[in-house]
Amino acid sequence: MHLREIMLDLQDAWADIRSRPFRSALSAIGICVGVLSLVAMLSITGGAREEALAGAESLGLDKIRIEASTREEGARSAGLIAGDGATLLQETALNMRLAYFERTLNATVQADNARLTATRFAVSPEFFNVEALTFEHGLPWPDREPALNCVVGATLARELNAVPGDTLVVNDSACTLTGTLAAHPALVTEGTGLSAIDFDTSVFVPYSALRGTYPRTRITSLVVQIAAEENFENAVREISRTLREAHEDEQDFTVVVPRALAAQVDETQSLFTLIMSAIAGLALLVGGIGIANNLLATIAEQTREIGLRMAVGAPPQRVLALYVLHALCICAVGAFVGAFLGLAVAGAVQTIADWRIHLSVPAVLVGVAFALLTGVLSASYPALRASRMSPAAALIDH
Repeated sequence: MHLREIMLDLQDAWADIRSRPFRSALSAIGICVGVLSLVAMLSITGGAREEALAGAESLGLDKIRIEASTREEGARSAGLIAGDGATLLQETALNMRLAYFERTLNATVQADNARLTATRFAVSPEFFNVEALTFEHGLPWPDREPALNCVVGATLARELNAVPGDTLVVNDSACTLTGTLAAHPALVTEGTGLSAIDFDTSVFVPYSALRGTYPRTRITSLVVQIAAEENFENAVREISRTLREAHEDEQDFTVVVPRALAAQVDETQSLFTLIMSAIAGLALLVGGIGIANNLLATIAEQTREIGLRMAVGAPPQRVLALYVLHALCICAVGAFVGAFLGLAVAGAVQTIADWRIHLSVPAVLVGVAFALLTGVLSASYPALRASRMSPAAALIDH
């Protein structure tokens, strides 16, 4: 077939659709609903996947986080202690960095003209490096005189109007502000077993100044950063085993592996996306059945016209192309309207429900492509049936 013949058949197909607007519109609506569902579902589930992965990544994919759990009365273990960090360094051959902290909620922080409530972190020397916290102004406290210094997060510094060199009073203890942190996203800890952490609204003081250097003092959390060249899974197993032995098999700590959380989230969201896509695919299937019924009815009404076309020399492939193009026109209209409405629905969900969505161009292209494929498959039987008609029988039929 030449391009000119295809264009003529396309014009005939479009003219036939316009002559039966109600029937064609009903067929297009089926395709529209299928594409709308597919685009909206992929956008919404894609946003949920991105948000969940961002939460896991905020904890640091190169880190292992160990948090103290409730300690039973009479337990042999002292709980999670500062000395556990030294134990890991001594008992394992892993290339790693670690930091620990003790967290105190509702600590008071007072500047010249402001008094606020914040979370106080008493941290070990490597804390800022392990957590990859950068400074907006100033620097961490010097090692030679940690007892007299503190650091505050970006939001707290702004609300206190504090700059390095100011004197702050943290829970009735005066300290010199040596630095303010740059803004840092809060760690997304929901569903991980970890406590919420927002560095921007926190104040940081040296752990040694608060609790001294005694290794058996209790801590809230231990953060281990694994070097890139280490086998991460082996490192997790070795750290967990070492801590269990040090704690005499007491379950007084929780090990959270962000990389495992990210893998689990990715697997779960992929399965959810597959299920939602299958549901949207069923809607397209229903739309395809509508297209097939529409074509069968149209062919039954045009039997004499088909006979005339073939009697004057139209080859079977021209008849086949005419009805395939008929189906493709209906599907194209339904697909583009459905894609637009699908994006609109996803945007409405984001605005009204405050859900994160992911507007994906591939999702739109996949929806349109599946709609057109549905049109071709739906038209196959009716179009083949029409192309195989005997011209004489078709003329006699009417």
